[in-house]
Amino acid sequence: MTDLQTLPATTVARLRAQVSGPVFVRGDAGLADEVACFNLNGGVHDPDIVVGAASTADVSAAVRFAVEQDLAVRVQATGHGPGPRAKSGMIVSTERLTAVHLDPTSRRVTLGAGSQWHRIVTEAAPFGLAPITGSSVTVGAVGHTMGGGIGPMIRSHGYSSDWALGFRLVSADGEVVTADPQTHPDLFWALRGGKGGFGIVTEMTLELPHVPALYAGRLIFGGAENIEAALRTWVDWLPAAAGDVSTSIALAPAHGAGGHGDLQLHLRFVHPGGAEEGAELVAPLRAAAPTVHDTVGELPLADVHSIHGDPVDPMPLQSFCTELTGIDQDFVTAFLARLGPGTNTPFAESEIRHLGGDAAQDVINPGAVGGRGGALMLRLVIEDPAVASRASEIAAGVFADAGDRKFAVTNVNFAGSMSKRPAFERSWPESMRRQLAEVRATYDPNGLFPFGPGPAPAPDAAPAAATGTDGMALAPVPVPTDDRPRGRRLFDPRSWFAGRS
Repeated sequence: MTDLQTLPATTVARLRAQVSGPVFVRGDAGLADEVACFNLNGGVHDPDIVVGAASTADVSAAVRFAVEQDLAVRVQATGHGPGPRAKSGMIVSTERLTAVHLDPTSRRVTLGAGSQWHRIVTEAAPFGLAPITGSSVTVGAVGHTMGGGIGPMIRSHGYSSDWALGFRLVSADGEVVTADPQTHPDLFWALRGGKGGFGIVTEMTLELPHVPALYAGRLIFGGAENIEAALRTWVDWLPAAAGDVSTSIALAPAHGAGGHGDLQLHLRFVHPGGAEEGAELVAPLRAAAPTVHDTVGELPLADVHSIHGDPVDPMPLQSFCTELTGIDQDFVTAFLARLGPGTNTPFAESEIRHLGGDAAQDVINPGAVGGRGGALMLRLVIEDPAVASRASEIAAGVFADAGDRKFAVTNVNFAGSMSKRPAFERSWPESMRRQLAEVRATYDPNGLFPFGPGPAPAPDAAPAAATGTDGMALAPVPVPTDDRPRGRRLFDPRSWFAGRS
């Protein structure tokens, strides 16, 4: 790989003349800001060169330059992911590609690769349209969708990628390629869940569901007795939960006056429907115990971010995550013993999300989403790197408590750094990983866009154990095959799904 510092200044000047966005080389003022990450965990990028692309043409020019100079290329929009951080080569920043074109009549939106969910949410809401976002609306919409995309309406509307209609990207030869069901369908499949290594997406088109009403918010419980009662009620309630209701729980320290850092239980509730039906559906959870706060009610579509209340400022986030096939009251007992009130837990959030519902079924044109078969997602998050070692030990114990309920696949957006083989290998079933590798080899035969941990170990090498996002070992579990029925979806019977193709 070429050391850019040995290149003549005229070579870099030639690239600068070809693009409308800025170009930075190592040592330039402004480079660090250009590649700053939202997730401060894992260090900072230190590439040889950065291109702040202002157009698809800029991306093409950058890729051709990288091929000419033998530079590996990575892409970044917001930097929410866990890494890895580039220490050489080129970074193409897509944060300037923020154009959003909304057609409310066709319920379609085309957005640039630098667009964050909050803008699409805000522009679509006046028309009763709701993009299927993540829980954080500051996440880049394209990167989130390329990993599948789990959000507040996961059970009623599935993954973000289920609503993708097409992509525009720059391939490894610098050419602009369209990927949709008719054009490069193999690439279209891979871009909806396969995450990276296929090219640089500059534009994405989504279908937006019509959501005429949203009944959602949080029930917040305080005090050990109330927390336990609410959590046990939720676990008993899950098997009969309506398919269009999405819920999750999170243990988190209280903030604000009188909080003193005591743990609270946040029970998030989302129903894409009216207040009367929503109130009836949430009633058993409301009755579980007295609440500290109850924000569940009619919610404007533009305020979907308030359901989870994810942080909006950069911070060093590290998570330990696994999907589960189910939980019971014995698991609740163990969960509270390790993470509940009085445990001095190091975690900023100990979360369990209910999956299934519409997310368990693929769309008519299947995508490469890993983890569809999981019933729940268990995620433990720290915000202080100093507690990482202790957090890793506790997380290992929590995962061990799940026993054979651990699902072998965890969605790539939550599995951890793709530079670590255990995280990479548990992000998709083996058959799907092979298919993704074939697509990457087709569209990036020389590995210009590095993705994953590198060459696999020799066939006779012992298989690696599954790990948490910090590399800690988890007990091996069987890897499911991808043999469930394809090409169908559990449609919500409400009228706003009518006519979806």
